[in-house]
Amino acid sequence: MHGSVTAAAAPTLSATTAATTHTPTAPEIRDCPAPDLTALSETPGLFPEDDEQKTVTRVLLRNAGRSACRLNGWPGLVFYGYDVVPVCVPGPDPRTRVCPPGTRPNEQRRLTTVRSQLRPPSDVILSPGHSTSFDLLWYNSFSNDCVATVIESPLSAEIRVPGDARTIALSKPGLQPCDGLIEVTTFGTRLTTHQ
Repeated sequence: MHGSVTAAAAPTLSATTAATTHTPTAPEIRDCPAPDLTALSETPGLFPEDDEQKTVTRVLLRNAGRSACRLNGWPGLVFYGYDVVPVCVPGPDPRTRVCPPGTRPNEQRRLTTVRSQLRPPSDVILSPGHSTSFDLLWYNSFSNDCVATVIESPLSAEIRVPGDARTIALSKPGLQPCDGLIEVTTFGTRLTTHQ
């Protein structure tokens, strides 16, 4: 008996190439370096806290750098000099100046800053050219309840951001805190104030 032979088709190999797509990863956002930040202050009004009115000084920080950066936490502040400074006269040596006692612009002021708990810290991403703020709250030296008045406002302040020992200059912050006590909010805070 003759049978028919059927040729089996040879198996074919199909080469499949998996399409790989590269998802671009977003560049890591670094902490804001102090040299990329500029500062200025304004006084928007009063803020009610603990049944009392605190004066608010708002500090605006602008990213003058070329890339986005991150701020998180509380700023550090050191205050210097006196806003009303009598004119210093040239000393015997033309490279020196003689200033009346207590008016040295570089003299560190004994003002105390404490961290406000009004808003917890969170990441604030600052694009180039954009600004954020933090607020300084203080009882006015001229209120009736103030005992230890601070008459002269500081001439300047140095601001430090977390992770950077370098400073950001702030000219004439306009503070006259009773007892020299200033409450500092976290970056990104903008309290609602009234006049």
